[in-house]
Amino acid sequence: MHTVFRLEAFPEIGGAVYVAARRVSRSRCEAVAVGQVLPVVGLNLHSGLLRRLAQLGADEIHLHLLARTPAETAAIVGDLRRRHVARQPVAA
Repeated sequence: MHTVFRLEAFPEIGGAVYVAARRVSRSRCEAVAVGQVLPVVGLNLHSGLLRRLAQLGADEIHLHLLARTPAETAAIVGDLRRRHVARQPVAA
């Protein structure tokens, strides 16, 4: 289960897993970064993350909310990075 947001509408949901993507066509996008939003919110870290993702060409965020434990989160992030992103991950 995931929700898609325009990059500028990326909500600050601590602990969520994200896939930052660049829309290539109406029916296709490509992942440019995968990571986890830091569980600490409100420290202006979010705007820095948005800037870095925009620099990579991202224009939308796929936010995954199913992980319940840190181990599940790490497994999801690792799997998504292996499958979708050849670039270095962007730190949240």
